[in-house]
Amino acid sequence: MKRIVLIAGLLAAALAIMVPGASLYFEVGGGKRCTSCHEMQPLYDTWHASSHRGIACDKCHGGALTTDMAFHANNANRAWSHLRDDLPERVGFANTYVMAMDEQCRNCHRQEYAAWQAGPHSANYVRIFLEKKHNTESMLMDDCLRCHGAFFEGGIAELVGPVNRIGPWRLAQPELANMPTMPGLTCHQMHREGQPMQKAGVEGRVAGRSQEIARPSLAFFDRRTQGYVPIAELSVPPIVEGARTVRMSKDQRQALCYQCHAPTAAMQVGSGDDRTSIGVHEGISCLACHAQHGQKTRASCASCHPKMSNCGLDVETMDTTFREKPMSKCVLKYAATVSFLSAAAVAQQQTVATIDGHAITVKYTAPAAKTRAAATFQTPADLAFKGVNVPKGEYTIYVLADGAQWQLAVNKATGPKAATYDAKLDLGRLPMTMTKAAAPGAACKMTLTKIAALAAKLEVSWNDSIATVSFHLDRGGSDSEW
Repeated sequence: MKRIVLIAGLLAAALAIMVPGASLYFEVGGGKRCTSCHEMQPLYDTWHASSHRGIACDKCHGGALTTDMAFHANNANRAWSHLRDDLPERVGFANTYVMAMDEQCRNCHRQEYAAWQAGPHSANYVRIFLEKKHNTESMLMDDCLRCHGAFFEGGIAELVGPVNRIGPWRLAQPELANMPTMPGLTCHQMHREGQPMQKAGVEGRVAGRSQEIARPSLAFFDRRTQGYVPIAELSVPPIVEGARTVRMSKDQRQALCYQCHAPTAAMQVGSGDDRTSIGVHEGISCLACHAQHGQKTRASCASCHPKMSNCGLDVETMDTTFREKPMSKCVLKYAATVSFLSAAAVAQQQTVATIDGHAITVKYTAPAAKTRAAATFQTPADLAFKGVNVPKGEYTIYVLADGAQWQLAVNKATGPKAATYDAKLDLGRLPMTMTKAAAPGAACKMTLTKIAALAAKLEVSWNDSIATVSFHLDRGGSDSEW
């Protein structure tokens, strides 16, 4: 009996040594020994020329001292497969193994990992695939796994069920519940040629124009081919607003964002999951506002809109939410406002009408539909609208278009204070005469026109509506004395 126990003990000890033995064998070789398996040679070559070439294999993939026995069992199984000449055509990693490697990233990239972990891209499988509102509105499909679960082995039916809009939905593999659907390796390829990061000291400084914009590891993992596509080979889609081509930033890093945040086939801005900026932020890179890993935007607003700035926008209180309530015509919140913005921030247009030698001027922006316009109203003489007297000076005019009947508000706020409409500062409001446009236009256009010796009118055309209001020089007479 003692002999049997001794033999069993020796076999257990041998097994305990043999299981991590394969791991130890490859680890001692410093990476080169991995190439004894022919399919590992390309991976070794790319690692040897990558920005991570100074990082030993075991730092990312685990080593002989790794406490996870499943890891060692996997290595032993691979060694046994090679002894049987059962060689894979290409090397791939299981979903759980990818998650284990992803955890190793924090050892060197703590700040980036923490930002990712606190941001939306670390959403787990429960949050993405068991969300009732989404699942009832959109049918679950294999294409969901392109971005959410790129490393998952199998189709959507093997991940969650039932595949319908009724539910209730459950994960077929409960162990995935708290795992992230978009690990760092979704957007980063470690085995890619590139230089190691420079030191932060004086010796690592690089002149401005020579500074690196994107790390060489930036790439998108394509689930279909089980390979990476570098950002240089990814394209930024041509986005349009109606028939107008939206101006796009040349920042190639955006191509990575558009792999998941893409418009529908019509390429219309805001369709699908597209988040392309239009208006005053048109042409600005996604990464100019969105933190690379955490995706938070509030801190980045302060880069362009500090508290002590000409525009006067308070980034501590402003709403930075991307999606707002649907707007129609000029509607913004309860009313569309033709609000003042700094002339330095946006290009302005101007319309002028001269009455009895006095040049009345309106300066405004002409954005696309469903965005803000801006207007200042300058008069060197006293004016009279229907029921509202306007002394000479500078004002901000707001078009309130919250219904079929638009109103014009003449407001005493100017400059930065006029960025937000304050009805308490209205000099007065008056109804505008409404007509339908013969040919609808997307942009908001303002026109001043002289209609009599001492009178003029302001016309605002936007989408399919035209609103006008008349005024005249105030000579102390009645409104009829034009």
